Amino acid sequence: MAARPTGIVVSNVLAAVGAMTAARAAGLRVPHDLSIVAVHDVFFAAHLSPPLTVVRMPLRERGRRSVAAVLGQLASGPARHEVIRRPPPELLVRGSTAPPPG
Repeated sequence: MAARPTGIVVSNVLAAVGAMTAARAAGLRVPHDLSIVAVHDVFFAAHLSPPLTVVRMPLRERGRRSVAAVLGQLASGPARHEVIRRPPPELLVRGSTAPPPG
């Protein structure tokens, strides 16, 4: 029998809710048997059972900086490549994750 994963990362909180439901249906306990992490954060993620660990992506601020960079390039002439790295993603550890088994 193949070893099952001890954790998964899903693309958003709704996918995490589905993963939690599927885990429970399979008889797995979150986070004891399976850790779940979602990318992005929404207000109710902290209120799930267990509270969901997320990677918070500061999309609004990154979008604001990206638009400012484009407008600056349009105003100053030739476009240049610019990577928006700030603010960085933030891991918010909550109750849906646990260290891997022994």
